[in-house]
Amino acid sequence: MNHFPWKMVHFEKHQTRKEAISRERYLKSGVGREWMDEMNL
Repeated sequence: MNHFPWKMVHFEKHQTRKEAISRERYLKSGVGREWMDEMNL
């Protein structure tokens, strides 16, 4: 089995952990996934 290193395609920096977790939950939602598809991420 071949393993390849991850490639970073998008990065966001947040002021607090709470903001970062909120954004992560959004991106994992249906609307967030649509946004990522539109951005080709």
